[in-house]
Amino acid sequence: MIETNKFKLSEKEYYKILFLNTFIYRQWFVLVLIIVMILGIFSERYWLCLLLPLYLIIFPLYLFSFVKKSNNPAIRHDMIISFDDKFIFGKLSDGSENKLNMENIIKIRNRNKYYLLYISKHQFIYIPKIAFKSNSDRETFEKIVISQCT
Repeated sequence: MIETNKFKLSEKEYYKILFLNTFIYRQWFVLVLIIVMILGIFSERYWLCLLLPLYLIIFPLYLFSFVKKSNNPAIRHDMIISFDDKFIFGKLSDGSENKLNMENIIKIRNRNKYYLLYISKHQFIYIPKIAFKSNSDRETFEKIVISQCT
C-alpha cells in the first residue's frame, strides 16, 4: 500500500479548481451572452450589453462565497491518501477515514500540479503531486489508479 504525505487543499487552490472547472462547463453560456450582447447592440436594447459584464462579476463572487462557506473537510483538515489496487483510503486529521472503491471513480484529470479523481460530475478528490513521498510512488499511483479508472 502506498501512502502520501500530509496535505491540505487551500481555499485559494479550491477556488481556482472550481473556477476553471465551472467556467469550462459554462463556456456555452458565455457565448450565448456574447450573442445576446451583439443582438442588443443591433436592436438598440443596450441594457442587454450589461448581462455579460454582470455575469463575469457575479460568477466569481458567487464561487468565492461558496468556497468561504464550504464545509468541505479537505479544506478544513490535513489529509493523507493511501491506495492499493482496489481501494483509495482517505484519512483526515480529525480522525475520520473514508474508503473508496476504484470502480467509483468516473473520471481523472491529470493537471500540472495535482490529480482530480471525480466520483460524480461535481465531486472530486484532490491529490497534489508533491504529496507523494517519491516519484516511484507517483508513478505507481498513475499505473494503478489511472489505468484502472480509464
